[in-house]
Amino acid sequence: MVTFKDFSLNIEYTAGCCPIEEWQGLMSELIWVFSTLQPEQMPKEGLYHLAYLMEALQPDYEVARKMLDDNDKICSNGKK
Repeated sequence: MVTFKDFSLNIEYTAGCCPIEEWQGLMSELIWVFSTLQPEQMPKEGLYHLAYLMEALQPDYEVARKMLDDNDKICSNGKK
């Protein structure tokens, strides 16, 4: 589901597993997509929107630490 506000959009969907693990999988796939692109496959205007999305998906360090501390009991990988 996508909702729109004045200067933002929010994307929300139900994760099939731990939301952190779902996010990690999404990031891995997006990085793979970037790595497979060849210059002749890219749109003339570039991949500005996709790059901006990837940047927005990255929490800063302190936020990420809080996310891990709040969710590490529900995730299967057990990493801290």
